[in-house]
Amino acid sequence: MILRKFLALPPADRRLLIRAGLWVPAVRLMLWLLPFRHITRVLEYYGRNYSRVRTDDDARRDRIIWAVQAAARQVPGAACLTQALAARALLTREGFPAELRIGVNKNSQGQFQAHAWLEQEGVIVMGEHQGDNYISFDSIPGCSVLVNPEKP
Repeated sequence: MILRKFLALPPADRRLLIRAGLWVPAVRLMLWLLPFRHITRVLEYYGRNYSRVRTDDDARRDRIIWAVQAAARQVPGAACLTQALAARALLTREGFPAELRIGVNKNSQGQFQAHAWLEQEGVIVMGEHQGDNYISFDSIPGCSVLVNPEKP
């Protein structure tokens, strides 16, 4: 069933899904094995070779995000941070610079929850369902960590 769906995709989407299918498990593995600063260096290095910044091709950006989310469904433990890091690498490489946002918040039971998402020019492009619940401040080069101390 998955193979049939894959083969029914246009060739460009298949290539993109293959790239995402390689990056998502690679990022997941890096998160298990490496310090975060090393992961961001690897992903920055990968993304630094893009030819030009593209801001007018929302459809291409959305297809990259779709491919990462589709690949993540096949990788155990590929939650929001894994997806955001993989998508950021692919987006940056394609000329869509995106900022990684990481935040924590307390839920109604008083437990901390973490979430990661991507923003492009101040607009949430991935992880939008929760990203608005956090307040941003810069603390890691190339990455904004969001903490909402006002939430109970």
